[in-house]
Amino acid sequence: SQAETKAAIVESGAIKPLIVMLARAEDSPATDLANELAAIILLRLARSNELVCREVADKGGVPPLVALLSSPCLGAQQQAAALLSELSLVSHNRMVIAAAGGIIPATKLLSSTTLGSSEVAARLLAHLAYEDAEDQEGTAEAPAPAGSRARHAPGSSERSALNGAHAPAASPAAAPAAAISNVHRRSRTHAEVQPEGSSTAERRAVIEQYGGLQQLISM
Repeated sequence: SQAETKAAIVESGAIKPLIVMLARAEDSPATDLANELAAIILLRLARSNELVCREVADKGGVPPLVALLSSPCLGAQQQAAALLSELSLVSHNRMVIAAAGGIIPATKLLSSTTLGSSEVAARLLAHLAYEDAEDQEGTAEAPAPAGSRARHAPGSSERSALNGAHAPAASPAAAPAAAISNVHRRSRTHAEVQPEGSSTAERRAVIEQYGGLQQLISM
């Protein structure tokens, strides 16, 4: 949890073995907490650190995290969603998460009865619905919805959007509100949309298609 310690852990090459731990087989979900602990550590390392967020995605961390969203271990589900939410603050990672099929299990997690999981899933979907940098080019920046995490302004460093993103954390009610606002904005009529959709509009359409918008409204 200490800044200097986190830097030392990253510089020592810990991210890759932690990603390997994420994919550890759950022969005994009740006692084997390796993947949940790995997600917790990676979340602490990635928090407010764009470089670590990119490294986790670039080294293959997204597919096992998406798989954990459907894990029988409820704690692993929640920690995976929290880490994916952090990773999705980086524009490129939003496309990676969508391509890995992360939107559908995230929408299913909205109905979780585990304390805090539905709120974390709503925050993840809100971040996935953010405007990508390339979608913002040539458009005026809109103010961030009340209670939402910092948006990425065109031409600005994504690191600045990450700094201070966790102080204080959004309230449980704020996360669904942010997701609803972002999904509604620039939504489009669609037929069958594939989960691999890489653009902002496609991700929003998938969230709506698989019931995410209706669940968020009812929260």
